[in-house]
Amino acid sequence: MFHYKPPKSQLWGHQVGRLRATAVVNRALRFLETHCTIIQSQPSELMIGWNSGPHAHLAEDIVANVDQTLGSPTVVDKLPKADGRLFQYRRWQFSAERLPLVATWLDQLADVLSTPDVVAHSSTFWMFAWRDEPTPLGPLESAGGMLGIHLGLPHRITTMFSFRDLQRYASIKTALSELELVELSDKHLRPKVGTLPAKRK
Repeated sequence: MFHYKPPKSQLWGHQVGRLRATAVVNRALRFLETHCTIIQSQPSELMIGWNSGPHAHLAEDIVANVDQTLGSPTVVDKLPKADGRLFQYRRWQFSAERLPLVATWLDQLADVLSTPDVVAHSSTFWMFAWRDEPTPLGPLESAGGMLGIHLGLPHRITTMFSFRDLQRYASIKTALSELELVELSDKHLRPKVGTLPAKRK
């Protein structure tokens, strides 16, 4: 069995900040649908925080939409700041099936996330096996692994994979590259290997 595990600096994900949140989610879900059998998805969480000031109205409008769609937040807090402004934040749990909708909210906030007045992020993880893995399937037992999508500033993809052979690794590496999500690095394979199969044209 070969394992792909990036260094600690990338454990929370390869940056894909050039893509909008909805594009990241659509491409990652396409990858999962084509190449993976989902074993389970982990509980997901969305956080939005904002300072009182010029961007508060947009954040509050989106928060109202989130409340209406996801229900009451699990965390609500207000923190006074030294400059006299008020920082407010909310956290909601949601199922992985809601991630495309969550991505639209992150895209609506994209412009103000580049300011110090608004922060927002979400994280979703799936445990999976590759499509042709024999049953019974078990998380971290079957060849496959974990894929994570972290939306915020920047967007990131977590890749912790295992492979039964180098041919499967090469095909997955190509699939992620063609989706312009992640460029897997051969140096992160364990055990280390020699010559890899040629990349498919």
